[in-house]
Amino acid sequence: MRRRSLGVVLIALSLVATACGGGHGPDFTIGFKRLALDLSYKDETIPLPTTPSQFVVPNEALFLAPGFVAPKLAPTLPKLPGCPVAAPDDTPEQPATVFIRHAPPAGTYTTHGKGQITIGTPPTQATLPMPAHGLLQIQNLAHTTTDDPVNGLTEVDTYDIFVPSLDGGTTTSYKVTYSPATTVGTVTQTATGNRAPEGEVDITHLVIKSASGTLDFTPDPPVTIMALRQGEGTTWNSAGTDEKTGTSMVVSGSVNRRVNVDVCGTLYDTYEVISNEHIVNLQTGFRSDTDAQDPNVYRVDTLHGLFLQQHIHTSTMAGTTAIVLNYDSTYDSIKPLEAATP
Repeated sequence: MRRRSLGVVLIALSLVATACGGGHGPDFTIGFKRLALDLSYKDETIPLPTTPSQFVVPNEALFLAPGFVAPKLAPTLPKLPGCPVAAPDDTPEQPATVFIRHAPPAGTYTTHGKGQITIGTPPTQATLPMPAHGLLQIQNLAHTTTDDPVNGLTEVDTYDIFVPSLDGGTTTSYKVTYSPATTVGTVTQTATGNRAPEGEVDITHLVIKSASGTLDFTPDPPVTIMALRQGEGTTWNSAGTDEKTGTSMVVSGSVNRRVNVDVCGTLYDTYEVISNEHIVNLQTGFRSDTDAQDPNVYRVDTLHGLFLQQHIHTSTMAGTTAIVLNYDSTYDSIKPLEAATP
């Protein structure tokens, strides 16, 4: 997933960089694009909303959905076969692992989903359908092994997820760690001092490029989006701040349960992550929060390192613009298009 994706490519984090200029960084003014709805939001399976033929949409809205598919991007999205449904008695071939041991394969992935984006407040408010199909690219994979002073021998995988947009794109950098025997230990360790494994998935960097400019968000320390310890019941709280932009992100998450995800006819065992995310820039007044009653959900195939499915429900204030996202997205395949093509 992910998201991009989240996975993954985190959608709310993608928003922040478009509005967090100022402070010690370069000045940045939120730009606007006037988009014809019958072009930019066209989906043959979803009727267009009954709104004026054009609507002023802030640039940050263009980064809300993974792989926003519009005519300009149409050539990059191949024609795919239909997405079948798994049989009722199907089961996953392999169980999910507690730890992610490998980064997902590099390549281009497609997704499908449904949902809506609401922009503005009454009476000047519009609700639009999200694109039914998405696109993301996993790039720049690297694997290293370090001797961490606290956690001991640690395997580190890093990679980027690039999500194209109408006039640029979003690149989110992830770091996945695995320590077979930590020195400090985890809740799974015994009173005798036996060492236990530990790992996590962190966001280390975000770059958004658009016609309005290029912005960076580098949280320090990196923000944990999934802790890998004992599976169900694992909880974490993580926070990071980019001093250059004055932007901070806080994540409170937990592994809720194991759940099967149907990826176009094939079931995969995943860990379901419940994530409450908050992003704020006190200098600009920007704020983005998950819905208190309906937090974000990520279903993570730890065996293959993919956030296969996500449910996003966030509310964002960027200047005077209110944006509410509520959508679901699922990978079409765990294999990139290059590998899936005979």
